[in-house]
Amino acid sequence: MMRFRKSCLFLIGLIALFSSQCITTGEPFSGIPPGIWRGVLYLDQGSVRSTATGSFDERSKAELPFNFEVVYDRPDSFHIEIIDGSRRVTVQNIQFGLDRETGKDSIKVNFVPGLSYVRGNYEEDAIEGNWILADREDYKIPFKAVHSRDYLFTELQREPALDVSGRWEVRLSVESAVPDTAIAEFSLDGNQLSGTVKTPTEVYRHLTGTVQDDRLYLSSFDGVQALLLEAKIIEDGTLSGIFRNGSHEKTYWAAKRASED
Repeated sequence: MMRFRKSCLFLIGLIALFSSQCITTGEPFSGIPPGIWRGVLYLDQGSVRSTATGSFDERSKAELPFNFEVVYDRPDSFHIEIIDGSRRVTVQNIQFGLDRETGKDSIKVNFVPGLSYVRGNYEEDAIEGNWILADREDYKIPFKAVHSRDYLFTELQREPALDVSGRWEVRLSVESAVPDTAIAEFSLDGNQLSGTVKTPTEVYRHLTGTVQDDRLYLSSFDGVQALLLEAKIIEDGTLSGIFRNGSHEKTYWAAKRASED
């Protein structure tokens, strides 16, 4: 009998120990979990207007990553902050519901109400759906997000084959008779890469990514525009890669160091 009582006490103590390890002291919340999320837009879907006639070993698989943070203002109210490079874009127009087809909880994040939004289903620590631009005909890009992932392209830390920091002369649509010209400015800190690309008509800011060995990756997403750049560092110190603007446009690009003049 004494042995049985000791065994019971030991079992109760063991259960209490494991239970105490599962208890969290964070603030209560309703809806999706607070903290950092990693989202991915799958750009290579449907009809893509391409100026490219060649090929490129696109290791990113046309997957555009971005991070966002879910911040609870009250236990029953939160907003989202898209982490787009050095800036944060606050999104407060968020709706919940029930997907009658799947029976799952649904969420709609309105970046620009009636124009740009994510609609999807969520359960526990994942969201899956589409990013939709209402001003384009049948324009939707598959989207997934997972909680507690704070990296962009990869967690690897491979030594860059080249320090790409500085100014670059860029040619977009390199296969055309008259390529578009642009200027890129990159800054590399370890593996972490940031940059800006200026064309005669547009400036693409807040590009953030990484250099892994001989590969350069950059992305930017603010809820309205989705940009993805990838390039291979060639042995002669030039760059050659692909540029995607959402799922509707892609082109090849090349770059060389800008002269110091």
